Amino acid sequence: MGMMSEEERGAEAPKEAARENGMSEEKGSELREGTLIVRKPRPKLVAVNPKPTDKEGLMIQEEKTAQAQKAYEQDYERLEAACEKEKEAENAYFQAQVDLGNEIVCSYGREEELNEKLNQAADQYKEAIADRKKAEAALKGSQAGVLASAAMTEAKKAGLENTRDESMDFVVHMARIQCTYGMRESMAVLKTDHGVMSGRQAQMTVADADYAINFIDFGGCTSPENETVQTEAQKAMDTAMSDVEKGLAASVAAAFTKEGTTELTDEIVNQCIGECLLKFPPGALWEKGHEKVKIQGDALLVRRCELTCAYGGLVTIVLSGQMV
Repeated sequence: MGMMSEEERGAEAPKEAARENGMSEEKGSELREGTLIVRKPRPKLVAVNPKPTDKEGLMIQEEKTAQAQKAYEQDYERLEAACEKEKEAENAYFQAQVDLGNEIVCSYGREEELNEKLNQAADQYKEAIADRKKAEAALKGSQAGVLASAAMTEAKKAGLENTRDESMDFVVHMARIQCTYGMRESMAVLKTDHGVMSGRQAQMTVADADYAINFIDFGGCTSPENETVQTEAQKAMDTAMSDVEKGLAASVAAAFTKEGTTELTDEIVNQCIGECLLKFPPGALWEKGHEKVKIQGDALLVRRCELTCAYGGLVTIVLSGQMV
């Protein structure tokens, strides 16, 4: 056998090395049993999209409620379409009756044809009525589903509230919070972290109580102590009295006034919504922080913690915000 050229030896060298290491000579990018890569498994990848913890299943239930609401909206649209189809079928059936009646009177020689059209229109009308009734039943079912799912969501929230006083879950950036006078849930946030993480999120402390930094407002306020609520109540009162003087909207005005008086009462104020101002005293701290664990002297914020707004609203923590 002749000697290999330099090019042949260069091409054979990688194959020889592969055989010595137990690697396959087959071409292609697929991994095969016996290769070095297979014998040495890669480390598992860490998830890059962590999800919030939901031990009580609140967020899962909220998602179910959202899906039930979407199903209700779709069924409502289907019912609207079914009603429109029924209306068109009814008009077509009525027109077919008119056309056949004219034929019987005038004898144009189309009686058989128009009889057939009338029968078809009658069948389509019956079908449209049946479709509408099915759509009504579906809507009724989805409406019941929304109500049941919403009730379950409120039950989950009630369960969380019942366990809040004992909960030592560490509270982190983006925790869900609520206020007794707020119009919606909100979040507790950090502008700068403390260098400590819990559940992949920055841990908060009881000192994170600056309304201008650590809170997203609650969308509106119903506290009678809030001056903007008082202002809105006064505006409603003035409008109602103006309508009374003009003899207009007496029933609406009656909701905001008492006969023979223009006094701004608590009953009026309690019907109004003002701006969420979120005000805490300087140096305010969340109450009921962790007794044993601290960051730079400040107790860790846990779910049982609460904070009282200057306008009387009690701010509490719904979910800790931790990620898994």
